Amino acid sequence: MKKIIEQSNLMEIINSEHQLLIDASKDYGEFFSHALQSVKLLQFFVSGVKNEGWLFISFLAHIRKHHMLALLSTIRRHHVQTVMNLRQILESGVSASYALANPEPEDFVLTTSEGLMDVPEKLKKKRYDWLEKYYSKGSQAIKAMKDQMQLSSHSNLVDTHRTFKYTNVGNLVRLETPFFDLENKFILKGDLWSLANIIMGLLDLFYGVNLKYNRITFSPNFVTDLQSFEKENNRLKLAIMQAEKYKRVKDQAVGKDERLKGRKNTNII
Repeated sequence: MKKIIEQSNLMEIINSEHQLLIDASKDYGEFFSHALQSVKLLQFFVSGVKNEGWLFISFLAHIRKHHMLALLSTIRRHHVQTVMNLRQILESGVSASYALANPEPEDFVLTTSEGLMDVPEKLKKKRYDWLEKYYSKGSQAIKAMKDQMQLSSHSNLVDTHRTFKYTNVGNLVRLETPFFDLENKFILKGDLWSLANIIMGLLDLFYGVNLKYNRITFSPNFVTDLQSFEKENNRLKLAIMQAEKYKRVKDQAVGKDERLKGRKNTNII
């Protein structure tokens, strides 16, 4: 039976979002449980921090906030909002990693002659260049994930159709523009997996950077917990890839790439 979501006024939207959260465990099962486990990992992987680690902790707090917002946005069926929060996580992850090695505020923000704080692009580039030079595997993974999010990071026609459809009512065609995204459990499970996967990758990166700089102390069971989490993450990834919808989309993407490649190799006179 299709779930009815009320969204004609603010209170209906609030109540519907609350109900979506209540039903999440039943609706998305192990994907939701895995996402919740990533929240737990992110909250408790640090057991101590040195004075030089305060910049890392400030970015970590930002990551935790937007990770929770990404989880809530996913369950409440707001995909674009999910993506924007995930980009915040990735960018803060780069800054947090850099802060472990370079715990100086001047590497993140400058003060203008007027006494205002400024965040020049050159400092951001410096952090990304550092990551690419010393931790290229993590850098490439973050770049790949940001590329995948590029479409939904900006307004586009594809994402407008998440809240846009025509329905037939009797002899009339009605246009609907709901507040909540149209239901697609396959995409939502993928989003839940992604936000867990991103945290797994960032924690692994933090651990690698901290091995050299020793700014923070990890929880005693961190390594075994992360290994167990990675095993479950890989299992759920395989479940997604074996789904018929994934296979169909993959075939379509391959077909598109081959078609575009054929166009590039065609001489137009």
